[in-house]
Amino acid sequence: MDGEWEVLRVVTQRYEADLIAAVLEANGIPTYIKSEGANEWYRFTVGLIAEVRIMVPKGQTEAAEAALKASALGGESGEPSQP
Repeated sequence: MDGEWEVLRVVTQRYEADLIAAVLEANGIPTYIKSEGANEWYRFTVGLIAEVRIMVPKGQTEAAEAALKASALGGESGEPSQP
């Protein structure tokens, strides 16, 4: 992980982070998923230990948000769209 990275989103489920990362990477935006070690082993879903951060290279936040907005994963509020 070279260069500076910034947090794009914070979610509580690893699968959410994986879906977001897949959309971003399909749009040419590198991602790095960071979570506390205990979350990986015990699957906490509440509190700070449950946080999973989706990181993107510094300066690519706008492009990442645009890619998510164009997908089904991000509505106007940045929350998943409802069918």
